[in-house]
Amino acid sequence: MESERSEVRQAQQEGLSMVHHGFRSSVAVLATVSAAVLAFSIPALAQSDNSSADLSAGGSSECNFLNGLNGSSNGSNGSNGSIDSNGLFGCGRVCDDGITNLAYNALPFGAVNCAFASYGFEAQRINEMGDAVGLAGTAKKLVSMDVLFASWACETNPDWQNGCVTTLGTTFDVPITAKIYAENDLTKVLAEVIQTKSIPYRPSADDTKCTGTNAGKFFNPDGPPGLTGSLPDGGRCQNYLGTMLTFTFPAGITLPDRVVWTVAFNTTHSGYAPIGESPACYTAPQHCGYDSLNVGAMDFPNAPYAGTDLAPDQTAYFAIGADPLKVDDTGTFRPLGAITTTR
Repeated sequence: MESERSEVRQAQQEGLSMVHHGFRSSVAVLATVSAAVLAFSIPALAQSDNSSADLSAGGSSECNFLNGLNGSSNGSNGSNGSIDSNGLFGCGRVCDDGITNLAYNALPFGAVNCAFASYGFEAQRINEMGDAVGLAGTAKKLVSMDVLFASWACETNPDWQNGCVTTLGTTFDVPITAKIYAENDLTKVLAEVIQTKSIPYRPSADDTKCTGTNAGKFFNPDGPPGLTGSLPDGGRCQNYLGTMLTFTFPAGITLPDRVVWTVAFNTTHSGYAPIGESPACYTAPQHCGYDSLNVGAMDFPNAPYAGTDLAPDQTAYFAIGADPLKVDDTGTFRPLGAITTTR
């Protein structure tokens, strides 16, 4: 059996500290992350009825790039719920404002294009992660949960920094569990679904537009300006592909005002049931895509845009290694999700 190799990387190229992509890692603790503190404020708990949210509107600018890349992940696998990667969270270049008429929302407009940090489940031995939130409004019947993921996986090369080649539209499937717990009792699961999602590989390296310090990255024409990797003529060179996944829940589940939402999935060495090293992808040149799948975590300016993040500040919930799900310090990073409810 091939011995484990640690591939934990603290990427700084994106202009943010990122806890991300890693495979075959022996790390068993949550790495400490830091970034420039972003100015943000938490609005008061909204009392408006969030059941009338317009969930069919498009993004605030062109979406052709991400429509083409992520379209295959929004089909029968259940990821086309309330707001998918082609909707309000997925398109546009606004990263400091978001939908306000949901039960909870930490995702800005254009979230998949905004630069964000992420936690690598394989790299950091994470089994499950999420956040404690207060729900806005009076509509409390659960519809869906949206979570922003980051795909660092390349179709034909394990090194996302050098020589990545991906056929446009190719994906890998990952069964992901989405849960909502009672905030005051983590043994009480209020809602749970397991849905297999088709995750897009990050695009091929662009050796024309992404050179020098950006070498090995792909070019995102909708990438925001003013960040490391942003080009003077527009767009941005980056290493990971943001992808929004929507988890739809069965009808009839009424939520309390305060909940903990989480996602969980298995990787080679992590998860509640690690997949192990027997799959062919483990020794293949590209390695296993699920080992390079991360969950986004970021305090965007003015977020959350609906609902509240519950105290204590700068914390989230993690199950790491053999430890149970519990609150942990995250610095300035919060898991990126949204909850949609109706009457």
